[in-house]
Amino acid sequence: MKIIVIELEGHAECLYSFCKIFEQHQPKITVLSNQAVFEELKNELAIEQNFFWHVKNNTQNNLAFLETHLNTINQQDVVLLNTAQKQVNQYPIHKFKPPIILRIHNVHTFLARWQHLSWPTDFYALWKDFSYVIRELFLQQEWKKVQKFLQHIHFFTFPNHTIEQYVLDHQLLPTSKVFPAIPLACHLPSFQVNNDNHNSNTSRHFVVLGTVDRRRKDYQFLLAVWKQLLPQINHSIKLTLLGKPKGPYGQKILQVFQLLAQKHPHFTFQSYQERVVQTEFNKVMQAADVLLAPILLETRYKIYQEQYGYSKISGSLSDVIRYAKPAIFPSAYPIPKEFEAVIDTYTTPEELLSLILNYIHNKEYLKQKQLLLHQQLLPYAPQNLQKAIVKNLKKDLIDKT
Repeated sequence: MKIIVIELEGHAECLYSFCKIFEQHQPKITVLSNQAVFEELKNELAIEQNFFWHVKNNTQNNLAFLETHLNTINQQDVVLLNTAQKQVNQYPIHKFKPPIILRIHNVHTFLARWQHLSWPTDFYALWKDFSYVIRELFLQQEWKKVQKFLQHIHFFTFPNHTIEQYVLDHQLLPTSKVFPAIPLACHLPSFQVNNDNHNSNTSRHFVVLGTVDRRRKDYQFLLAVWKQLLPQINHSIKLTLLGKPKGPYGQKILQVFQLLAQKHPHFTFQSYQERVVQTEFNKVMQAADVLLAPILLETRYKIYQEQYGYSKISGSLSDVIRYAKPAIFPSAYPIPKEFEAVIDTYTTPEELLSLILNYIHNKEYLKQKQLLLHQQLLPYAPQNLQKAIVKNLKKDLIDKT
């Protein structure tokens, strides 16, 4: 089966996982990407050996690039649009002959936008949103372009079965248009450290993923818990905020954690000022013990409300899969059944504090989670995901089109 995947908008980590899944597939899959994505992944993938890769130069727009490669696209059996959220009129999909699968990252924005309008309360954000409404919705009529674009999509796929079921339960798409979920991550044994050596270390390393942004995670909640935690322990502990700070709020959060590290010698704090490159991200994640995900369930994309776990996946869940790390999530986040044994949940600050203390003091608890992860992640091995995806392509896509 000849597969082409298109990623022109920067979701390099999703493309990376899809390529790892199909790294040994024959014939080789074809990839169309931009220069930034290529530069980020060229040292992570055996590109020339395992893929047919075409890179858009910085002087081309997406439309010109895709028009140039129409012949290549139309020789494939299926097209996966890994991301198509910006300037969808730049995708000449009406000229694509193979069936098209679109990966949806923000369900409400693309399938139920008018029911999920969301307006900010601060003046600056409100002004930005007003500018978007005038510029894109009214002058450029972006909503019409999206509507027309979606009419040419044969199938839609989502990051996991929970989000897929949410779409079906709310009748946002007919069942016939939903392609079985393609995970945003696969599990690679190369990312898994020697757990025996890891567990023998008395230090515990907790990691919070993503941009330090008030709209995505409750850093004030985490900070309050950390202030209670540090006086109660004498073990060495490390916290990494694995993402750049956003605005004055993000900088303030980093400053307060840095002050705590100065006050408590057994506490080490690690942070970043710029976007974390993939090699550094991998290095930190391999050294991590536990992922902390103080997620705010409601978030926004453009001017639309999204809900983590239902209309949008948390990157922390994908990284549980990719790096085989146990995690702690808010209880309101819908944990997929296969991960209920390896992801702890909390409702109150006291519950989160108790879970963190358990990981610090109870080596066997961490070891048990790691053993469970090894079993639970078998279906997410690249070869198993490839087998499942190809089976679904043959059964649910090619036969129907």
